[in-house]
Amino acid sequence: MQAAIFKRWAAGAALLASLAGLSACDLKKDDDSIKPWFRVVNLMPEQASLGVELDDESVFSTVAFETATSFVERDWSGSSVLDVNSASGSLLGRFTLSASQETHYSIVVYPIAGSAQAIYFQDEGYDDLDSGKFVIRSLLASSVLSAYDLYLTGVDESIASLVPTVSGVTAGSLSSFSDELSAGTYRLRLTPSGSKTVLFDSTQSFGSGATYTLALFSRGSATLPTAMLLTPNDGGATVLPNSLSRLRVVQGTPDVAKTRVSLDGVTTYQSIPFGSATDYVTRAAGSRTLSFLDEDAGRDYASLSATLEGGRDYTLFTQGLASAATAVAIENRHAPISSGTVRTSFINATGDQSAVDAIVNYQPLAASLARNSRSDAVELYASVQYDGAFYASANSALLSSFKIDTDSTTYDYETFVAGGDYSMAVVGTAGSYKSVVFKTN
Repeated sequence: MQAAIFKRWAAGAALLASLAGLSACDLKKDDDSIKPWFRVVNLMPEQASLGVELDDESVFSTVAFETATSFVERDWSGSSVLDVNSASGSLLGRFTLSASQETHYSIVVYPIAGSAQAIYFQDEGYDDLDSGKFVIRSLLASSVLSAYDLYLTGVDESIASLVPTVSGVTAGSLSSFSDELSAGTYRLRLTPSGSKTVLFDSTQSFGSGATYTLALFSRGSATLPTAMLLTPNDGGATVLPNSLSRLRVVQGTPDVAKTRVSLDGVTTYQSIPFGSATDYVTRAAGSRTLSFLDEDAGRDYASLSATLEGGRDYTLFTQGLASAATAVAIENRHAPISSGTVRTSFINATGDQSAVDAIVNYQPLAASLARNSRSDAVELYASVQYDGAFYASANSALLSSFKIDTDSTTYDYETFVAGGDYSMAVVGTAGSYKSVVFKTN
């Protein structure tokens, strides 16, 4: 058995980056000061709060996730060094900012593998908008999400034959402004670039003479974006939650041969065997009721009332024997992944083990993992064969084993693909445990 080569997931390595200010033509400067102004936006889901220093001076001590600070005026020296720190004071990223006088800048901070990155851009009003018009641009503050197209349409208008308002917004980039649009209420939809599949759908009012920047980020989903609408100067920042969530099911009830799953009375999956994981489906977020039916017996054996938050991904597990089965929803939280690796976490979804240990290539990667919980993530190299097992923490009894092979024709459960986010779960109950390995992004 080959020893595992792995590294713990950690967001702490300092990143030194020189960011050129991204400017747009015809931006107006609305303040009389000749000094530059800065604000910071925290779009790092794993950082509930950030501290920000500019040229070794604390500027913002607590920038909460999904918030933007007010603008602060700084002495002009041509360039400044901005440090972004975690709430505990660890350096997440260091950036050199080139600033012009009399100009407002927004600095949007988001996660990359192991540290922070920033999109830094000139953020002023638009100088020569026609009366009753507005413009919008977009940026993608995520290395987890793929490129998007933005559509602004009438509330009941189909996008099937429309050209995007803003197209091809890629990770770490800021688009150009749209053409001028009439102020009013629009339906705002986001699709994967080049597709018409809607992954974000919201109705929003846009004011006359306004200049908007739509920042897209991930709350944890690998696909569904959340949005923040930024307006220049101190116009503020508004989070636009995603109205959709994604879910999948792992059938963990060993004495049920085939399970049918209904969501609010509508069949969503059917004929799921024990120890199998379904693909994702995208459904409306909110309070949902799920029922799990034994297809052979013709009766429900478990139910679950769950609140599915927008912009998040979930795995639903059934647990225990059919006579007393339960179900639980566990969130799949995705984060950036280093090159050549996969991101893995372990789940105790058994019906009767209060704590389990996970061992991979003789190395303990999760210890005393409580029932219905997920471990911290670990990065593993994608090109290595892995043999692993789950053990009962109480007495070290073997519950179930699994194997990850580098050859897709011989794998037992899964073949790792670099950049993948994987869950390794143990399901079942005494005498019938099983390992389930599945890709979650």
